[in-house]
Amino acid sequence: MEAAFSWVGEIWEFLVSLLPHLGLMRSTHGGVKFKHGGRVKEIKPGLYWHWPVVTDVVSLPVKRQTLSLATQTLTTTDDYTVAVGATIIYEVNDVRKALAETWDVDDTVGDVSQKSVLAAVCSRTFEQLREELSTEVSKEIRAACKRDLRQFGILVKDAFLSDCAVVTAYRVIGEGTTVPLESEES
Repeated sequence: MEAAFSWVGEIWEFLVSLLPHLGLMRSTHGGVKFKHGGRVKEIKPGLYWHWPVVTDVVSLPVKRQTLSLATQTLTTTDDYTVAVGATIIYEVNDVRKALAETWDVDDTVGDVSQKSVLAAVCSRTFEQLREELSTEVSKEIRAACKRDLRQFGILVKDAFLSDCAVVTAYRVIGEGTTVPLESEES
């Protein structure tokens, strides 16, 4: 008997989906409404209305966030192999750009920031890197991240190397044989 009337519930759900819905955007978040799949309208914190049938609502945190980048193994100009990790502190200051111009904000921040770290580390000797680690290197990474992430609605508050160590890089050849990269050249 219950299964015979289950269609009534489905019809009710469909009819309710045709009505506008009231939503709440938290003060720590921002969002956009994608209307009819294409038009983008920003949602500010507070109450908002949307039509679920024709509108997709997407939100993300906009307040201070920290992203620890994956460790990169890089080579300085004097052929030292170093493993560096970096930390990026940012806020989303243009939600519309962040959600409409990127697929994943964290991935975008990470990709663009790793490029900035690469440029700062690989343009120096190891001695320069060590001496300028907390000054010029951080300034260069921060400036490059700010410049490159602005187009995606991201405001970089700080960016710096959190780890830096000289390492020996190995290449795996065939069935688990490892060879240091330096000896490969000889």
